[in-house]
Order: sequence, then C-alpha cells, then structure tokens
Amino acid sequence: MLENVKVIQEERDQALAKLSALLDDNGASKTSPVLNQNVEDATYNATPEKPNHKPASTESWRMRNLSRALRARTAELRREQATSGELRERLRFQEERHKRAMWKLRRLEERSRKLVSQHSCRQDNSQLLVHNEAAHLQCKNLAKELRALATSKEKSAQLAGRLAKTYESLVVKSRASHRQAQRKDAVISVSSDTI
Repeated sequence: MLENVKVIQEERDQALAKLSALLDDNGASKTSPVLNQNVEDATYNATPEKPNHKPASTESWRMRNLSRALRARTAELRREQATSGELRERLRFQEERHKRAMWKLRRLEERSRKLVSQHSCRQDNSQLLVHNEAAHLQCKNLAKELRALATSKEKSAQLAGRLAKTYESLVVKSRASHRQAQRKDAVISVSSDTI
C-alpha cells in the first residue's frame, strides 16, 4: 500500500508540473507584445489559427478532477491500511485465544489421565466407579474435570472455526481491495496521461 501511495504521489507531482507549465504558457501568451494591426491581419490571413492544445478552462477542469481523484485515492489507501492493520490485530488476538484454549485443554487431559490412572477410580462406559470412601471426592472432581474437558473441546473447536472464518474473510477482503486499487490506479494513470 505504501508503494501505491508513493506512485500516486509521483503521478500527482507530474500532473502538477504539467499544470504549472500550462499556466506558464498561458501567462507568456498574455504578456507577449501586441503586433501592428496590419501585420497581425496579414499573419492571420496567411496562416489561419489552429489551436495546438485544448482550452485552458478544460485543462484546468481536468487537473482539478485529477487532483481530487488523487486526494480521494490517497485517503482511501490510508483507510484500507488502517482496516488491514485492525484485521491483522483481530486475527492475532484470535490466534492467542486459540493457543491459550489449546494449552488449557492439554492440561485438563493430563490431569484427567493422572486421576483415571489412580487405583481410587476407574472409567467404565464413561461412568466413574468409587472403590472406597476416601477417594469419593477425587472421583467427583474427576467427573467435573471430564465435563470441563468436553466443554473446552467444544469451545476450542468453535474458536478454531471462527479463527478460520476470520482468516478467510481477511484474505478475501485483501484480494478485493488489491484488485480495486489496481483498477483505480489504472484509471488515474490514464486520466493523467490524457492531459
């Protein structure tokens, strides 16, 4: 995007240089000495006037339109850059959340395996069987851990889905913005070349 801004600024400078040269030409024609009427009539009759360029008013109008288009394009590039930065920040935040969720998920799985491997409890058809009263509290805690583990897995899957959608949306918007920028830059380039 910064390269596009630099290219647009260079095109704007070139267009302003053209406008300055055009204004200098108009000023020189206005301050040129007045010829003798007879000489002027003879020159007029001998060589009919053929304008070599468009009227100054048309050129000025084109330059104003081009300048407005360049300013609008520059502002749009800045907005797109800000939007892209915001989307990248949101994507980074979602990735961090996903990493934390996966880390918690691994911790829960490790704790669950340790508790299940103990002799106080065993897992049979997803039901916890108590072998002695002393381990009753541990078994209840294990049941809570397993329920939390299932919930965490579901949330992690949902978060991964949202992360994938956010990333896909970011890629689509970036490609669309790039294509639109290329079209607008081409239009502005053609407009500056026709002046």
